[in-house]
Amino acid sequence: GGQERQLRSGTENVAAIVAMAKALRLALERYERDIGRLQALKDEWLEALLAIPDIEINTPRDGAAPHIINFSLKRGVKPEVFVHELEKRGIYVSTTSACSSKKKAPSKTLLAMGLGEDRAERGIRISLSFDNSREEIAPVVAAIKQAIKTLSEVTE
Repeated sequence: GGQERQLRSGTENVAAIVAMAKALRLALERYERDIGRLQALKDEWLEALLAIPDIEINTPRDGAAPHIINFSLKRGVKPEVFVHELEKRGIYVSTTSACSSKKKAPSKTLLAMGLGEDRAERGIRISLSFDNSREEIAPVVAAIKQAIKTLSEVTE
């Protein structure tokens, strides 16, 4: 029938609607409770990454998403190879957002920020969540340094 604005007719899934409402409420409560901690965690990540001379931080200090960190590798280290080198250590990062992962093009976001195609092509993205902790920073930064060192030696 056409009584459902040309959508498939039938009884609404009330249980799913209630479950979705509860999930949204819980997510909003967690956001309100933990967003300050996540922003502080991101700031600590940025400080640690700034100490690595072989990368350039792309994430602005203010006005950026609280869960995304982006940096560009020095020239000579291929981002895809770097991602796989970290995977060997159980660390998972990406070269771009999931919705752009199949495209072999520089990050549109980094280009829109005016960073240039070369730097955008060398971008690495770390996604944080409310479940991340401060204790994860040092070992991941150490792995990033080691991966850069290893790959730099191979490409020289």
